[in-house]
Amino acid sequence: MAKAKSDTEYILGYDEAEYTRLEFQAKLLEPPTREALEAVGITKGWRCLDVACGTGAVTRLMGEMVGASGSVHAIDVNIEHVDATVARLKANSPNVYSTEQFDVTRTSSPRGIPYNLVFARLLICHMTDPVGTLKKMWSWVTPGGILLVQDYDIGVLKVTPSNALVEEGFEILQQCFARAGKDYRAGSSMPHYFQRASIGEHDGILFSCKSTPALKGQDMLFAVLKSLKMPAVKLGLKTEGEYDTFLNTLAASVPSTDSVMRRPDMISVWRKRGN
Repeated sequence: MAKAKSDTEYILGYDEAEYTRLEFQAKLLEPPTREALEAVGITKGWRCLDVACGTGAVTRLMGEMVGASGSVHAIDVNIEHVDATVARLKANSPNVYSTEQFDVTRTSSPRGIPYNLVFARLLICHMTDPVGTLKKMWSWVTPGGILLVQDYDIGVLKVTPSNALVEEGFEILQQCFARAGKDYRAGSSMPHYFQRASIGEHDGILFSCKSTPALKGQDMLFAVLKSLKMPAVKLGLKTEGEYDTFLNTLAASVPSTDSVMRRPDMISVWRKRGN
């Protein structure tokens, strides 16, 4: 797959294994995302912008909620997968979707601004300038419209009972983001970022806190760490050989049946733009 370049690299990569992981993740995140969209009042006829839309899972969800009288414009630096999703949606539902290859680190604006709803999920944690990115997205919101941002707090990851191998994986994950200049606690930081971006105090916030059996959680952690191999090596966390050994050891380990993993918190924050 050809990869579009960005000044702010998505450190998890763009290969097919990563998109498979993203599709699985999207299924887990649909309930809190639907809850947040309903909380901000999304309804028929709204014009929505899905920023850094990834596989197009939220694009589809918003399209269902705005109906034939609304529209959803999906933008991403790598648009191939959402284009495929939108093609399938157009074949089976009203044609309310459009796509655009767009890099949010650039100075331009996407087509069709302003929008009733500007939405981003798991974008800010990948930005080295989260405040500047939020300022841009806020400028794309029409008066009376809403900016809704969802992001993880990865700092809450925990396994009970304690497991040194899994906790090392947590540390690698967190340090990859930190050493790359990104905020792995972006979800919890969002109200602060809203203030710094001159958006103001948020109108609403939702927290989704989940735990899962450690065996399932460990599989998800492994998939993320596999995508992070090259960044971890480049950032000096381990040599390539050490990283391969760690991944193999993690893959072979089996947690106890009573072991539980706390997943990252998903935090949704929004603000309505004044008229």
